[in-house]
Amino acid sequence: MTRTAALGLGACGRAEGKNALGNVRRRKDTQTFILEHLGELAFSGLAAVLGWLGKTVWDTVKEQKNMKKAIKALLHDRLYQSSHFYLKQEWVDMEGLTNVGYIYESYHELGGNGTGTALYNKIKELPIRDS
Repeated sequence: MTRTAALGLGACGRAEGKNALGNVRRRKDTQTFILEHLGELAFSGLAAVLGWLGKTVWDTVKEQKNMKKAIKALLHDRLYQSSHFYLKQEWVDMEGLTNVGYIYESYHELGGNGTGTALYNKIKELPIRDS
């Protein structure tokens, strides 16, 4: 037996079967690399989606709070204007009292303060006349 045959070397001096084994190792290393980084990529994508979703929800909540504040201010203004009108007139008709009641209920449900309640109570105390 020749020395190259005893060492398992082919005619070119390379180990026989090593190339195939190296390809298998490389393939496993590549698969492991892809699987490891695919998890990282998926986690990064999930984090990005959750971040975007969180910001969207936060912005929506903030916008709704601002809308609520604006609507409450408009209702307060309408309640104030109606109260001023009816108190100056010193009487109210049923349609006016009903209208102010709707405004007051909405205002109160949005967390309106005692000013609106005081104005509404003053209007309810006015004499009711036909218009």
